[in-house]
Amino acid sequence: MKHNLACIISIILGCFFLTPAYAHTYLPQLVPSLFPDSISISKDESAESQKRSDRDGSSDYSRYGGTLTVATGPVDTLDSQLALSPNAHLIIANIQEGLYGYDDENNIIPVLAESLPQMQDETTYHIYLKSDIRFHDGALLNAASVAYTVQRLLNPHTGVKSRILFANIKSARALDDTTVEIKLNRPDNSLAYLFARQELYPLSADTVKKYGLGYGKVSIIGTGPFLLAEWHRDDKIVLTRNPFYRIKSLPYLNILAFKPMSNTALQVEELNLRRLSVAVNLPPEAADWIKSQRIITAAKAGTILEQIYLNTSIPPFNDKSVRMAMAYGINRKAIVNKVFSNKATPAYSIFPFWHWAHNPGFTPYKYNPKKAKRALQKSNYWLGAPIEFRLIYTNRPQFEKQAQMIKKQLDAIGFRVRLQALSKKELLDYLYSREGKSRNEFNAALEDWNGGMHPDLYSYMLYSSNSIYNKTLYNNAEVDLLLQDAKDSGTIEEKAMFYKQVEKIVTRDANTVYLSVLDNICAYRNYVAGIKLNRSGIIDFTEVWMRR
Repeated sequence: MKHNLACIISIILGCFFLTPAYAHTYLPQLVPSLFPDSISISKDESAESQKRSDRDGSSDYSRYGGTLTVATGPVDTLDSQLALSPNAHLIIANIQEGLYGYDDENNIIPVLAESLPQMQDETTYHIYLKSDIRFHDGALLNAASVAYTVQRLLNPHTGVKSRILFANIKSARALDDTTVEIKLNRPDNSLAYLFARQELYPLSADTVKKYGLGYGKVSIIGTGPFLLAEWHRDDKIVLTRNPFYRIKSLPYLNILAFKPMSNTALQVEELNLRRLSVAVNLPPEAADWIKSQRIITAAKAGTILEQIYLNTSIPPFNDKSVRMAMAYGINRKAIVNKVFSNKATPAYSIFPFWHWAHNPGFTPYKYNPKKAKRALQKSNYWLGAPIEFRLIYTNRPQFEKQAQMIKKQLDAIGFRVRLQALSKKELLDYLYSREGKSRNEFNAALEDWNGGMHPDLYSYMLYSSNSIYNKTLYNNAEVDLLLQDAKDSGTIEEKAMFYKQVEKIVTRDANTVYLSVLDNICAYRNYVAGIKLNRSGIIDFTEVWMRR
């Protein structure tokens, strides 16, 4: 009898792993029957579960099971190295994991790695992996998998849009099953931040090669709490509980189903009607659409900065006094209130207010029309008449509303702002001087920037004289040296010291006007428990459960 039962389970799991993801229409009926009876909880995990149970009044057993349906936007690919949309990132983050991640305080921590990267010499690091972690196909995670992931990312034929972020990685190779050697072109002790990004979530080489161009569209493999069971294009993406997950007591849910819906108003309506359990990445006005008292909304300041890039290479913003006038002349609180319904926080510097690289209380250029007028009148371009410039922005409602408010505020202090709405592509063509357009053809550009968790994305990417993303053409030798010092530093405390110096210099030079840090907004039915918003806007459903 035991032999027969083992054979049946082997056949079920074998069918699951060998059948293409698009054909897994039967799995949601089969997988729940395996749980939670087969769960083995360690002593430490049991103790932690009891603490959680004491806090919310539930028994640990009552957490298990159920199907949670989540609304999200359309998804084109789940290939973690090619996906660009936050909708895809949300799903990927529940299927795959990184060598590193972040705790609740936004500190970098090991996840699949045993420890932070260990420096062997200035440009060589070793990363040691945890043992006995398996991909969804049953294969062991090893150093060869990590090396393959890096090599695939660095290969220009893969077509990774963000490959420039990883340009300092020279090579990766497996020294043994659990040791990866990373060679860099230049010293950089921020390596863990790169391996926390989705582009470097470990891949199963066999699975990627098996599916070729279909990887991410037909199948995706990871080590995370859920595995892909079904993908019906433009209808639903169904994940099921990973029986090999490294934390045996998790996740709680049997099925996590994502419903791609491009219309956010419709998402909220479906939530009101209880056809959905969770809606994520909602716009600020979504709270006004919620009709049921049994829906909870949550918001948390995220990683997206609204800002205006000033072209410092041409008039009038090659004059610091003009830039200062603009920085003083914009009422950020009014914009946050009217455009974002207070689901944002005024921004005054290069790092979000919550970031460890930010100087607490550092808020230069607060709204002050008198100082703005004085700065403008001290400039080389003030001749007693308004100073004209063109502000380009993406032709979306949130940018249109901001642009109109900015024009009104700046016109009142001595500017004359000419507004021009462009498609996102056209705006970026100007910012990066491509498709026959030039940076010298615009004075200022209103855009958002998602810097993520890595401080280099807010500082080095935008303000290093060597960066192609330096949209303001900022050039400061002292800042370049400080940015490299931050990369070379071995501890967070040392890095923070250098980044804070960079923040003060760059912000006071006013080559960018910072407007706001946007909130990540989520809404969910009150029977859903364990939802935690993080700064990246991605919800980890590992510990989410449904009240009965």
